[in-house]
Amino acid sequence: MKRTIIAITVALILSSCGKPLTDDKAGFEQVAEELKGKFGEGAYYTGITISYTKELGILFNVTTTNNPASLKMEEWNWVQNKWTQKAEVTLEITGGKPEDFMFQVDNKISIVKLGELIEQAKKQLKKEKDIDGVLSVSNINAPNDGDLSKLAYNITLEPKNGGTAYHFTYNLQGVLEEFNY
Repeated sequence: MKRTIIAITVALILSSCGKPLTDDKAGFEQVAEELKGKFGEGAYYTGITISYTKELGILFNVTTTNNPASLKMEEWNWVQNKWTQKAEVTLEITGGKPEDFMFQVDNKISIVKLGELIEQAKKQLKKEKDIDGVLSVSNINAPNDGDLSKLAYNITLEPKNGGTAYHFTYNLQGVLEEFNY
């Protein structure tokens, strides 16, 4: 009986920790599910930043609201399967509707597409520089001027053992617009 209780306890602890999310399409599919699960499918965002560390896997920060007209947003962090609210934000907007300064996941922006682009950037870095890159940070930020045509996927990769950071910018169709270091 005692061994059964210990085995169940260990199983519960291990399952609650979860595996770290990975810096690829599969990991970003899980990120998309986390966002939908926490904020709903209709949530609006002004920024999503997704980082990767070898120790923790994927961690992310979002600024979001379900009511753009309120001009009130919340900043949340997700680290090791746990959400933490970091701040409340009030927007000041001139010249346009609040929605003009925000985006929705799966409406122009795709977190899964971002994961695919990270895989593509890694392949390009390997081909052009013979470097095995890992994600340092990726982000999507709504432009401050409300021109959502400027939305882009931004990705920074670094060599596995550290070194020069390589920056990739893709448009919403997944076309590479900039690659530099």
